[in-house]
Amino acid sequence: MKKIAKLHLIFITILLSVFISSCENEDVIITPHPTPLIGDFYEGGYIFHLDNTLKMGLVCAPYDQSAGIVWWNGTNISTGALDRKVFTGQSNTTLIVNAQGPGNYAAKLCDNLVLNGYSDWFLPSYDELDLMYENLYKNNIGGLDDKYWTSSEFSVYVNTSAYIHYNSMDMWLPIYKSSTAQVRAARAFIITTKLATITTTAITSITNNSAKTGGVISSIGSAPVTSRGVCWSTLPNPTTSLSTKTNDGLGIGSFTSTLTGLSPSTTYYVRAYAVSSVGTAYGNEVSFTTLAGGTTLPTLTSTTITYSTSTSGVSGG
Repeated sequence: MKKIAKLHLIFITILLSVFISSCENEDVIITPHPTPLIGDFYEGGYIFHLDNTLKMGLVCAPYDQSAGIVWWNGTNISTGALDRKVFTGQSNTTLIVNAQGPGNYAAKLCDNLVLNGYSDWFLPSYDELDLMYENLYKNNIGGLDDKYWTSSEFSVYVNTSAYIHYNSMDMWLPIYKSSTAQVRAARAFIITTKLATITTTAITSITNNSAKTGGVISSIGSAPVTSRGVCWSTLPNPTTSLSTKTNDGLGIGSFTSTLTGLSPSTTYYVRAYAVSSVGTAYGNEVSFTTLAGGTTLPTLTSTTITYSTSTSGVSGG
């Protein structure tokens, strides 16, 4: 048994060494999924909802804004915040703050919040808090606790009551606005697609009919780069619609391109490009002028020495 275990260990070690060696000799391309997913940390918080288009969603703050705060501002009034649907938390919060004014209460706490670079937080509606429970709390994401306010008033006793949710029991209750409950702010976001970030490298090795350049892709953007290279023209702003372009692989990182078939004494404009499913990104434009047609260095051939002394000799070329 010990001999078999030892053989297994040797085999695993060999596999690991082969894997490490292959990684050292090849570029490793890491491509994130183009669309964030439920539970991902994105734009200030944890995603708990994505709409059917996967272009809009909701995140909750990464921690509670209060362990216990009232809903009202000292007076029982109807604020008009009766909506319970998804994407109504913001409008509910605005109605509450406009009706109740300044103070220290749940909706105002969210409305004043500036967190992770964002200032458009709100107190979630009934359905929004329910999605937070289903998609985050039940999956142990986001550190949610138990008893949370919504921004939705209870329509039967609209002046005095609003909804809370007990996560531990999955139970909804309308309670007095003067009661205290926890607060977890939310915000909406729109997913914007991003092109790759690419830079065109300097022109080198210029001759009368060729030159070298390339590009550096520092970020792939929202989708993997499937084609990259440079394009050139005798006019500014060349694009990939031209036949004068190279194709130099895919993915992030640097690459080298060779421009061929150029004309002597001609100015060319060059841009690196990176293509993905989102679109085509272009680098900065660089320009250069090829050498004149006759500026190629001559080739010198020497002949055999025919006469020599200790201090001189005769040859030719």
